[in-house]
Amino acid sequence: MNAEWEKLQGEDGSRLVTGVTVVRNEFLQEHENAVATFMEEHQASAQSMNSDVENGAKLAVASEIIAKEPIALKAIPKCNITYIDGADMKQALSGYLEVLYEQNPESICGALPGDDFYYVPQKYIILGWIFAWQVLSWLVNNPILLAGPLETGKALLDNIVMPSFWKTVSYSLLRIAAGFFAGVGVGLVLACASARFSIIEEIFSPVLSLIKAVPVASFVVLFLIWWHSDMLSTAISFCVVHSQHRSQTSGNGTGIQMESTGQIFLYISSGSEAFS
Repeated sequence: MNAEWEKLQGEDGSRLVTGVTVVRNEFLQEHENAVATFMEEHQASAQSMNSDVENGAKLAVASEIIAKEPIALKAIPKCNITYIDGADMKQALSGYLEVLYEQNPESICGALPGDDFYYVPQKYIILGWIFAWQVLSWLVNNPILLAGPLETGKALLDNIVMPSFWKTVSYSLLRIAAGFFAGVGVGLVLACASARFSIIEEIFSPVLSLIKAVPVASFVVLFLIWWHSDMLSTAISFCVVHSQHRSQTSGNGTGIQMESTGQIFLYISSGSEAFS
């Protein structure tokens, strides 16, 4: 039946699906790791039944699925025990449901399910983007403009054993961290100063709005012209973190909110101070 089905459906990926595993969205959200473990064990079980038919026959009899081992030994190879997940599962099942819908919509409750009906693990989405990245790099055919994941991985393996590589990575992380904490520190100082003196906010507001509005790529070009490239990562981190600050005054105190990568909030009341 599977062979005849595939002949009729062509190469659209539709398959004669006779068994599926269903999970509620609430359970999936709360126990995604458990679902992933179940799927891995389900796949291993299907592979084991096909590769070790004798043991599978014993398990089928022990579980009272089939009465006798000789029958199980003959039946299992013809049962087409298959495990499909991810995009392949979605394509196979959606095509099957479309056929049922065309024959009788009421057979699948009157409507085709949406994309959220199918569970595609995050790993497949990531692999899909990596594949698209590699295909695009092949189309560009210029590793200087766009190096693919294969070229990137090879370069990483070549450099990861070199002490100079780790030295460069360490220096870069230190510069980025310096820019981050400098941005946080300056932002806190300006926030406190703006809460005490409104003129401070009026003076720095245009500058901060400009930093937030201008694309980071523009600052990269400017900083390369003004300073040495060693300072680039520090300066960019500073600008990204220290994106905006604003103050709000209420009847019982002053609230200062800094919008940045870290979402830093400061509230100064008349009687106490609280930081979060």
